[in-house]
Amino acid sequence: MKKLLGLAMAAALLVSCSDDDGGSSSVSESSLSAGKWYYSSTKYSASGQSQTEDYSHECATSKDYISFENGVYTDAYYSSDCNEYDYTGTYTLSGKTLTIDEGGYTETYTVKSISSSKLVLETSETISGVTLKYTDTYTSN
Repeated sequence: MKKLLGLAMAAALLVSCSDDDGGSSSVSESSLSAGKWYYSSTKYSASGQSQTEDYSHECATSKDYISFENGVYTDAYYSSDCNEYDYTGTYTLSGKTLTIDEGGYTETYTVKSISSSKLVLETSETISGVTLKYTDTYTSN
């Protein structure tokens, strides 16, 4: 959903990316489901080139967020008039691999880091032979 703009920007790089895998410890379910994770920024990468874009919340009084609780994933978006739109699905967590299924659309992420105040998720996709990496950062406040 929110990747369309990023996809266009990353595709402009027109090169393939290298894979960078961090540590191998697992992520606890309790740290992931500790509350709401507010959109902060997305880094788009391809072949050593990258661009980071801060997330722009449309509503002045509420922030878009994701949350994880008891296998249920919620992606909440607030429009410019502050109406809330929720997209829900399911998720599974295995080690550092987070798989989200939103009504048949499945996406797999690697949890690059997590603390009480910050969550960093990474995923990639290949389009027309170009591999694009997305690193999404969320904050707890």
